[in-house]
Amino acid sequence: MATLYPAERIGRFVSIFGVVAAIVASLRTVEVIPEFSTMPRSRSATCCDAMWPVAWRHYPQGVHAPLMDSLHIRHAGDSSGGADGRAGPFLAARNVTPYAWLNYAAN
Repeated sequence: MATLYPAERIGRFVSIFGVVAAIVASLRTVEVIPEFSTMPRSRSATCCDAMWPVAWRHYPQGVHAPLMDSLHIRHAGDSSGGADGRAGPFLAARNVTPYAWLNYAAN
């Protein structure tokens, strides 16, 4: 086993301690409702029956336009983010971009 430097030990301890502290904090805020675990199957089936079948007649009037709008916004965001993510490293590379001011701005 490799020996660790003191800074590595401290970093490892801090990161593990942070993860454990986050897990403990999240477990303290979780509220378990025992009624749901003891609910009879017939009642849970009734809950599912209330949601299904899907009301397909409502889809064209109330669902389709907002859904397409959300998909278009997501596509625009993903496309622009991908373009920015691909252009940045090329602008920062000195062997690709010969302009010093552009390299500095990209860095």
